[in-house]
Amino acid sequence: MLLGLNLASSLWLRSCLVKDMYDSDVMQEEWGLIDAYFQLTDKRGAVPKHDKHSIVTS
Repeated sequence: MLLGLNLASSLWLRSCLVKDMYDSDVMQEEWGLIDAYFQLTDKRGAVPKHDKHSIVTS
């Protein structure tokens, strides 16, 4: 157990701390070009749980 966390939390924390870089990952400069397409235009609905940059890079 990592820092007293359960397995799922430990894996999530590790995934946040350790980032493997791949050639296909979207870099900050590239993200700046497409970021506007992922901005919320409607305030209705649930607040997004996941960062759009992370989703696109996956």
